[in-house]
Amino acid sequence: MVFPQFLVLLVISFAVSAILHYGFSYYVVEGTKSFYGKVVIAYLGAYFAGYFIGHWEFIPGLTMYNVPIIPAILGSMGMTVFAVDMTKTLYGYKGGYHAA
Repeated sequence: MVFPQFLVLLVISFAVSAILHYGFSYYVVEGTKSFYGKVVIAYLGAYFAGYFIGHWEFIPGLTMYNVPIIPAILGSMGMTVFAVDMTKTLYGYKGGYHAA
């Protein structure tokens, strides 16, 4: 992986994490530590999405530095939602979603 690919995946993971954490208030614990944890999880989801979802090369123009944008966004969202739901399930959080 070269540096531009790293930056594209990092920007996608920051955007998805910000939308889920601050836009939808989708978190277990409030604060920036929780947000940065989501960024790491979202980055892993975006990185591995090309392997699991595919590269979707049939849509021209939706790759940047050989990173498939839509699968990266979907993988990032999927991994983040999975991590938050598993944390809520394992620790017995019964409060539903936090309201802002």
